[in-house]
Amino acid sequence: MNFGVADNSRGGSARLRVEALRFLDALALYFHTKPTLVITDNYQRLLNKFNHGELSLAWMPPLLHALACEKGARLVAVSERGGQTTYRAALLVHKDCGFRSPKSLKRCSFAWSDRYSGAGHLFPKLMLLELGFDREADFRREHFFGSKLAAAQAVAQRQADLCSCYIRDDPAGEGDPEGDLRQVLGSLAHELKIIALTEPIPSDGVVAAGSLSDADVEQLSAALVELQDHPQHKSRVMGLFEADSLRLADDHVRDVTTSWSARIRASGLLA
Repeated sequence: MNFGVADNSRGGSARLRVEALRFLDALALYFHTKPTLVITDNYQRLLNKFNHGELSLAWMPPLLHALACEKGARLVAVSERGGQTTYRAALLVHKDCGFRSPKSLKRCSFAWSDRYSGAGHLFPKLMLLELGFDREADFRREHFFGSKLAAAQAVAQRQADLCSCYIRDDPAGEGDPEGDLRQVLGSLAHELKIIALTEPIPSDGVVAAGSLSDADVEQLSAALVELQDHPQHKSRVMGLFEADSLRLADDHVRDVTTSWSARIRASGLLA
């Protein structure tokens, strides 16, 4: 059994490898052997390896796990943050720039993380398209930097006008989006300001290959529940996902993700 993640998650390979191996050490307590860690360069390669049967398990952003499930995979659990199985994307510009609203960003330069990232590209761009941006004329200067940190650095250094980053979804309006940014982006957050927030985005999740037996998937589900309830092992799970907990996927979670995926397809962003 192996477990795949993309290198652009959680700030890059050094930190990602440490947290992923800690998670797999904990997961090994429930399986005969420790799953092997596989790190890909980006989300596209992660999806390709998964669909080609090279991965048993994977941690994927929402669009990827929706696409994987279309090929027979099973969404096992999703990240829960602040009691929500959704998050949002903050659209960010330099703190000293003159931009006051997203509409003022037409034909500016955009720094995205990954083409398949919900918060780092797809949903912010969908928001701008729905505000009247032209897919061709207004996005001629867009670049994919491979990670949210690299994209944020481009804006902090004024090499681009806008980037985006995930924050917690807080329906009650009592959250701290700036605090979320500091946690995710570190010192780069001090050079940026929020210009808008997207609507809620379905959470990232753990996906099991269709080749795994029902018994293996049930064992994985039980392990994820027990690990996060165990004080000694919870940090090993939450350190990787940067979440408060993992919630086993149900029909509602799957339906929301499927609906969101269909909306992205209809927008033409995957063309």
